[in-house]
Amino acid sequence: MRKTAFLSIMAAAALLAAGCTEDPDTGKPDDGTTEEPGTEKPDPGTEDNTGLISLITISNDEGDEHYWGFTYDSQSRPVAVELNGTDCGETFFHFYQIDYSDSHVKFYDDTLSIDLTLDASGKAVSGVYHEYYNEYGYPEESETALSFFYDSEDRLIREEGTDEYDYNYFTLKYTWDNGNMVNSYIDYYDVPFLYSEYAVNSNIDINWILTTGYGSMVGSAVGFLGVFGTGSADYVFPSYFDNDIATGNRPIEEWISEDLIGITQTREYSSHVVAYEESSAEYLFDDKERLTDITKTVPNYMVYYTQDYTVTVMDPEGYVIQDGKKYYHYESVRYEYEEPVETDRESMDPDITYVSITY
Repeated sequence: MRKTAFLSIMAAAALLAAGCTEDPDTGKPDDGTTEEPGTEKPDPGTEDNTGLISLITISNDEGDEHYWGFTYDSQSRPVAVELNGTDCGETFFHFYQIDYSDSHVKFYDDTLSIDLTLDASGKAVSGVYHEYYNEYGYPEESETALSFFYDSEDRLIREEGTDEYDYNYFTLKYTWDNGNMVNSYIDYYDVPFLYSEYAVNSNIDINWILTTGYGSMVGSAVGFLGVFGTGSADYVFPSYFDNDIATGNRPIEEWISEDLIGITQTREYSSHVVAYEESSAEYLFDDKERLTDITKTVPNYMVYYTQDYTVTVMDPEGYVIQDGKKYYHYESVRYEYEEPVETDRESMDPDITYVSITY
């Protein structure tokens, strides 16, 4: 099953799907370097990172692999992130630096920068997301101003953003339950998140990486730094490669005989269903109780339905005559459907996501 990339907001697409961008002159992946990128695991470059995550490897059953490598300073703060791997059949490579001050944290390379303003407790309250290239890889600067809002328990509940012309205004809302961020909502997308029973005990908040940022514009890039207030209490189910789209086979006739107008009819169809709500995940820990591996399985089914429906004429002139009978074009009628009835389902190969964590 080829997956169509589903990354909720622009930053996640820029960070995680960059391998699909090609240099307009060479047709090769353009990552800002002069050499062809590889897929070697990053070398974090930290001399003593005992207890600190040095590498997160995320892969799926289709051969996509992403490596997140971390470098730390003497205060055990991440100061660089190397992100490389394969995506869409192409390799990609990015190296991001992180600067800190009392009131700011900045995450950047030569293609983008994320500059967040922190309050006295270290929470991001506002920021600027600055891109230097457009989605096709051509030089084009754009800025998005960001604002973050929290509840009384310092949990992130809303993110707002707009460009200088107010064309791209958005509001992203978060819902919490039992100490975990369980849902994000933007526009028409309502995305749920599932959790394990294992409490988070890592030095960085990897939930923001495993979910590609919970839908946040900058979450996958900087959320792991702990700048968005109180984090979720438990380890989340990875949704890093959750981008299958359920597809259905629902036939519609182009021309409908006048004999069928207003008559209850029954059709049969099938649909590929990705059962995210039935996901399961296995978590493994080392002898120091540090998380080392996650394997998540998402069941897939081919589901068969029957469904009753009637057809009503909306445009009385939208017909042709053949053999003395009127045939209405499908754009001239309205289909009114009853609830479908499932008649059978067959298991398909599941989607599997693998996560490995090195210290």
